[in-house]
Amino acid sequence: MNKKESTKAMMFISKFNRLIRSKTLWLFFTVIIVLSFVFWGASTSGVKENDGEKAGVLNGKNISRKEFSEAFLHVHFSVMMQFGDHIQINDQVRAMLENMAWKRIASLDTAKKMKISAPHDEFVATIKNYPLFSENGQFMQQRYQSFLRMVLPQMGLTSAFFEEHMNQEIILNKLKFIFSQATWVSPWDAQNSFSQLHDIFQFSYVKITADNLEQIPEATEDEAIELLNTNPEKYMFPEMATVKYVCFSAADYIDLEKVADTDIAVFYDEHIHDFSTTDTNGVVTTKPIETVTDDIKEFLAEQHALNHAWDLAAELELTLTPERGTEAPSFDDAVANMDKTVLVTEPFSLTQSIKGLDVGTEFNRAAFDLINQPHEYFSRPIMGKNNVYVLAWNTREEPRIPAFEEIEEQLMQEATKTALHKALQDKAHESIAAIELAMAEGKTFSESAKELELEIITTEPFKIISDLDDVSDDFNVLLEKVINANPGETTEAIVYSDSALFAHLDSRTPADQDLYNVMSQQITSYIKARRDSVLISDWQESLIANDKLKEPVKQTNENEEDPEY
Repeated sequence: MNKKESTKAMMFISKFNRLIRSKTLWLFFTVIIVLSFVFWGASTSGVKENDGEKAGVLNGKNISRKEFSEAFLHVHFSVMMQFGDHIQINDQVRAMLENMAWKRIASLDTAKKMKISAPHDEFVATIKNYPLFSENGQFMQQRYQSFLRMVLPQMGLTSAFFEEHMNQEIILNKLKFIFSQATWVSPWDAQNSFSQLHDIFQFSYVKITADNLEQIPEATEDEAIELLNTNPEKYMFPEMATVKYVCFSAADYIDLEKVADTDIAVFYDEHIHDFSTTDTNGVVTTKPIETVTDDIKEFLAEQHALNHAWDLAAELELTLTPERGTEAPSFDDAVANMDKTVLVTEPFSLTQSIKGLDVGTEFNRAAFDLINQPHEYFSRPIMGKNNVYVLAWNTREEPRIPAFEEIEEQLMQEATKTALHKALQDKAHESIAAIELAMAEGKTFSESAKELELEIITTEPFKIISDLDDVSDDFNVLLEKVINANPGETTEAIVYSDSALFAHLDSRTPADQDLYNVMSQQITSYIKARRDSVLISDWQESLIANDKLKEPVKQTNENEEDPEY
């Protein structure tokens, strides 16, 4: 679905909502609106649905691109249904969704082998209990049918998709229930969790820094060289590239005079919700078109200009693609014929931002996909923030392990940090040993630490459940150690690159047992739900471990449509 269709879908949903006057449904439609903008505009573009094209091999079985794309669609739909917030599809989010899609395929395959199914009566019961289609606990048949006939088609979805999605969710929930039978929460687990939250703690702690050392350690060149020799891959220079490129800037083509009044009126009508607000009583107030005309005109002019920049970039790509029996002009000549200038980037890696360019990782991926061969040395148009680019192969440098001299400064700094870390660690261990020896002779923790000229910080008595506002980073770091200690015990040292911490639990007052008796069932249920979640997550990860999932193909936007505005 392109952006224009997404806008129409939004308008339709807005009107549908006003007809049925349901706050719950409006919240759901908001989710679908986000889905139309984010998912249909960004995530499915370029996804090929060729049954013969392999997306990966799972447990020895070829998974087609079509099957993977369908799983990806169901996963994204689930995420949007669950969270409803605007999800920006970047490389990290896309990778997460792809991982979830593989887990979904593997989980459903396992359920199939276990002969777990979703009978139609269970689907019916699920729909009748679904909050979206209920009001005051009563199933609303008309609302459900309206959703199937009017809303889903506007999103490019079908009732068959929705039914399949719900059936899959029923099956997956049955799997989760089976795994939940394998977890257990003992009374001790519940009591311990309650105590950690409600007991009253007080502890003292020491922070050792370089100021506490007799001598600041200095690294030698041999130690720095040893770092490089021990782990050369850590310092490997990545593959680097430079590319020639031409920039078609939208700013060069902005013309407010070319924006017709009819275009402004159509945009205003199709985006009326953007100019409307709803008060707490449900009264909608819409800004008159006269008050927003200038803003709309400027926006449309910018979009038309960016669209024109894209067209010019596509024209250049076509020029560089020769017809049969002909020879295409060089990149430099083709750019010069368009009265544009060829520029060259500084060297960059696949993941490195490119100085001076308003581009994302798509630019980098396109650059590293180039091959120094006829017909393969130039890219398709690449969209930036306000510009469109076409790239051409220029130089490529293979990954390599640098010589010591090339990264001497970095290695010396790391060697110095390593030496300081060891010195702090040794000082902390020596201090703990000396303090425990002095305490065994009857001295307090504070007295023992002061004899070593160490500064002691003592907390106020606190409960984790209620008294952790505005605490220090050191407090938070030590808290996990302290809550698992007994009164009078000293924790082990926590060592960082510039400091070391250790604490002594001065006191721990048990919480009211009557309160635990009231809360024990709630605490037990919470712990079990967390353990269920971890167990299921680990199981799903095992289904797509490296030895089971091979040759996964990353989704790309190769066939992304030209932008429409």
